[in-house]
This record gives sequence, structure tokens and C-alpha cells, in this order.
Amino acid sequence: MNAAETADLIPIEPSALRQARNRVSLSREEMVRRMNRLIRGYGGTVVDVSDIYEWESGDRGMTAIESWAATKVCLVTWSVLLGETGIEETLTDFRNPPGGTRRQLDYNTHRHLYQFGRFYELITELSWRVGDAEILGLPSAGEDETEQIVAKKLRNSLGVDVDAQRSWSGEVEALQQWQNRAFDCGVYVFSLPLSINQVRGVSRWDAGSPPSILLSTSDTPSARIFTLAHELAHLVHRPSKGTLCDPSINVSQTVETRMNKIAAEVLVPEDWLREEAPDNPPSPIFKDWPVKERRNLTRLFGVSSEMMGIRLMELGIVADHGYAKSPWSDGNIRRQRGSKGLGRGLKEPDRYRGYLGTKAVGLLRRALNQDIMTIGELTKTYIDVKPEVAEEIIAT
Repeated sequence: MNAAETADLIPIEPSALRQARNRVSLSREEMVRRMNRLIRGYGGTVVDVSDIYEWESGDRGMTAIESWAATKVCLVTWSVLLGETGIEETLTDFRNPPGGTRRQLDYNTHRHLYQFGRFYELITELSWRVGDAEILGLPSAGEDETEQIVAKKLRNSLGVDVDAQRSWSGEVEALQQWQNRAFDCGVYVFSLPLSINQVRGVSRWDAGSPPSILLSTSDTPSARIFTLAHELAHLVHRPSKGTLCDPSINVSQTVETRMNKIAAEVLVPEDWLREEAPDNPPSPIFKDWPVKERRNLTRLFGVSSEMMGIRLMELGIVADHGYAKSPWSDGNIRRQRGSKGLGRGLKEPDRYRGYLGTKAVGLLRRALNQDIMTIGELTKTYIDVKPEVAEEIIAT
């Protein structure tokens, strides 16, 4: 590299690059592979592992295209690489994965969580630009209120009564209905293919921004319903400072247990279940009930057999649910074998519509139609798709 080329190098902060790479669980070899994929697309000179060693040791700076590729791959801004700002964790709550022990977040999970952050920035920006003060329909819950009281307030705010829930055909329709009710309360619900062994759901509510929930499309519809209810329970307990909790610290298991109990009461109210459950159960183990009786009960509430069995056991109606699941208090409703994530096999515009959710797509369509945001601004800053794909995403 000659003197002129050296003069054009950007003096990054070596420790910032190391921290950014390690944060998203990237080896140097994997970082090189991902950077070169981007650099080749723009006709740049590819890099190798020795370059990363030089950057992280401070032996040399980066070219403009190298630093651009590094920010994309490490999911950080320019200011982070320059050492001007630190890496901020903005996510506020992770629902526990199966088994209660979260595996280390891999690169794809980091990437999806980063995308959720960009979605959140998008709706925050659009809400501000549109200028409408949206009335939120979520109640506020006190820590001294019982789980039953909070659940009742939440069901009332969502507009879900026995007759409405009774009319849903199953868990797929139930998931859509619960999401629609959350939309109506001003909550944005996004979906991305998270690894459920790492993250099952996330909620975020910054001061001055809309409340938002992220669900994992890798989960079954019934598990996503439970995650949605769990995160809604977190949102109604929102503190005045805005964010709910810091994922870098261990959330109190007592708090998580309370959220799960509220979610269970929201989805399967005790009074209603006692009315519908037989006075003399066919078996003290729910899994051993005749298939028809199990299906009638689960379809009525729009939940899975596992969830229903656990709820019946909690209320003392059966002695055991009979499934290889842990109680809801541990947050362990697992993905069923063979279940497929939302978006597989769909065209890119349809997949992103599912990721964004109808409320965010509606806000985006409104902003674009009113020239509040351009397609170029959308694709450059918030969504990594081609402009023509973005146009299809918001098409009626």
C-alpha cells in the first residue's frame, strides 16, 4: 500500500472493532467471508484474516469500503468503529428458551435482533414524522395487583371475551386474532426466525416510542401466542424510565414467573376453564384423555394440548399433564417437532410483510404515500431489500 493510499485510510478504534466482532460471535475467518461477500458486490479488493489482525492491533486503518463492510457485518454504526460511541444494548426482555438455559447467541440471532432494532427505529421515526398522537389501549399494572386482576385488565383492553375466543377455529386463527388485538392497542408485533434455544421473544418500549414485541417464527403458533401474552404482561408493568429491563443482567425469576402466570390467565382464564372442564376427568393425566375430549378443549381456547395440560395441572383439575414439558412458571413451551417457521417458501415481499406485521406495514404505506419517507431512505437505513421489493412490501 503506497503513501497516498495510506493517507486515505480511516483510523478506527482497534478495541471497538474487537468488541463489535466478539459481541456478534464472529470468528475472524467468518468475518472475512461475510465482508468479502459484500466487498465483491461493489468491485472492491477482498480482505483476509491478516487484515483483521492489523485492524484490531492498530497497525493500520481501514479503507472506506472495508469500514463500510465491517459495520454491516458487525451490526454497528460508523461512530462505534471510530470509538466515538460505545455499543448500546437496547433490547429489553428475552423470554426464556426451552429448558430455561439460554445458549450463547449465534451470529444469525444477533442479526435478527439487530433487524428488530432497525424495525423499531423505523416505526419510531415514522410515528414522529406522521405526527399523530396515537392513543394506547394498554392498561397499567401495579406490582401489588394479583395475576388474575392484571390478566382481566389486559383481556378487557384487548377486547377478548369468551364469545370471541370461542369463535376462533384453532391456534393459527387465534394467533392472528391476538396479534390484531395487540395492534388495536397500539402495540407493534414483529416476527423474525429466531432460534428458540436462544431467544423466544423480545419486548421493547423506549420513552417517547411505541411499544413493540418480537416473536419467533421458529415457534409453533400456540407458543407464539404464549410469548405474545408474556411480553404484553411485561409491557403493562412498564416503569417510568421507558425500557423494561437490561438483557445484560439476569432478570428475576420471580418476575418471569409472574409474567407467565399472567399470560396463562389471559389465554385460559381459570373461571372459564373450570366451566368447560369435565367434573370427573377421564384420567388424572391429561395426555391420557381420549383424543376427542382433548381436542374439544384445546380448540375452544385456541391453545396446544401441552399448554392446556399444564393449565389443568396448575389448577388441580388433573394430577399431571403427561407431556415432556416443564411448567409455565419456567417458561418452557417448546416448538413441536416438524413445525415450520413463518415465511419459509414465501416470496421476499410476502415474507417481509409477515416480519413487519400489518400495523407497521400500514404505517409505512401511509408514510410513503404522503412522501414522509422515500423508498431510498427506507432501504438504505431500515430494511436491506432492493427498492422494487420494498415497493411490493407496501403495495395494497
